Amino acid sequence: IFGGNPREYSSIFNWFIDYMFTTFYHKISGRSLEYWIPHIEYFQSIIHNRLSQPPSAAELAADPTLQFIQVLEVALELFRVWAFIDCTDMRTARPGSGPQPDGSRRVNAHEIQLEFYSRYFRAHGLKFLSLLLPNGLVGTVFGANLSQNDNGMINLSGLSDYLLSLLQPMPSHNLYPTVFGDSIMQLTPVIQSYPRTDSARSRIWKRRMASARMSIELDYGLLFNNFRIMIKENDHHLFNNGEHTFRLGIVCFFLKNCYVCLNGSTTNTMFDVDPPTLEQYLPIDEELIEYIPIPFAEDYQFDYG
Repeated sequence: IFGGNPREYSSIFNWFIDYMFTTFYHKISGRSLEYWIPHIEYFQSIIHNRLSQPPSAAELAADPTLQFIQVLEVALELFRVWAFIDCTDMRTARPGSGPQPDGSRRVNAHEIQLEFYSRYFRAHGLKFLSLLLPNGLVGTVFGANLSQNDNGMINLSGLSDYLLSLLQPMPSHNLYPTVFGDSIMQLTPVIQSYPRTDSARSRIWKRRMASARMSIELDYGLLFNNFRIMIKENDHHLFNNGEHTFRLGIVCFFLKNCYVCLNGSTTNTMFDVDPPTLEQYLPIDEELIEYIPIPFAEDYQFDYG
């Protein structure tokens, strides 16, 4: 495919990223959540069990203040959380910068850079919204420009509407199972966050859920430690290579899932559950859904190609 010219060998890397993205797209984005819907009650029980257990001796040795954490008392049939959501960034070089061949600046360079610039991070790049399952695997990922905040990512992805189309209300109280995010996220029937009240019960809830939700931050650490190419911002150029940079980020999330299947992670250890094997996550005889590129200028939908 690449011939004998060694200068073309770097094309193997680009070919690999494109192949992994188009082949396994619906295992990490698109319609990937459909595979995990039958496991929701199991995931709820895992998280509920974690919140209902007192701190272990090892945890108390690491942080003695944990002895003051009270056990969360809530019936399993009333417990709604089955996954965690958050956003992380993939920083890149400043897009559209540098002089043109004639020495002039690129037209609209400021507007191009502003589109991918985050004042919060003081950086240019892409942002990824991910949903982490208690077994250590990422259920789905959505990417956009870094200028978006977390609510913007949820709105652009259509995640809330997508979950509403997949989930069924719980029979005990006719409410939907929820994913849990940080306090900035807008509450919906399928997205839950820290309670706004300051009662004694809500303080217990906040402390215990903050402890469990730390798993998604640890998962981002695992991602960036294993795929350090994601943090080499000067190697990523959005203006001329934006599609490849986006695909690289998605593929790294997918390969991280494969790594967890083989090696485990802090998340599945925290929730005392084994991750699926690689054969369970990627069955040999599975018929993968074909990837269909999203038409230009159309809204993203999880159930598009």
